[in-house]
Amino acid sequence: CMNELVNANVAKFVIINGSFITDIDEPNDIDVLLVLKDDLDLTEPFPPYIKNSFNGNYIKKYFQLDFKFGFEDDTSAQEIISLFRKVKEQPGKEKGLLKIILN
Repeated sequence: CMNELVNANVAKFVIINGSFITDIDEPNDIDVLLVLKDDLDLTEPFPPYIKNSFNGNYIKKYFQLDFKFGFEDDTSAQEIISLFRKVKEQPGKEKGLLKIILN
């Protein structure tokens, strides 16, 4: 799936978050933010494997990931990154995130 996104040249990077990056004994979730290129036109036809990459329900069903997507310069993507950085039940504390640069 990641190789297909790289080859399709539609996304800039992926941010990965979830309880697996904490000290929880049994992590149970992975959160993913796919950051698309700002000039990408979502009204253009895409092959199904790319279109499914933008579908959170599809990703949840087949990959068991909590999935969001946004554009790099869009405030919603920045808000999601800020939310990902927060440590649950520890106000004011932040954690690092995994960023995978695609293009």
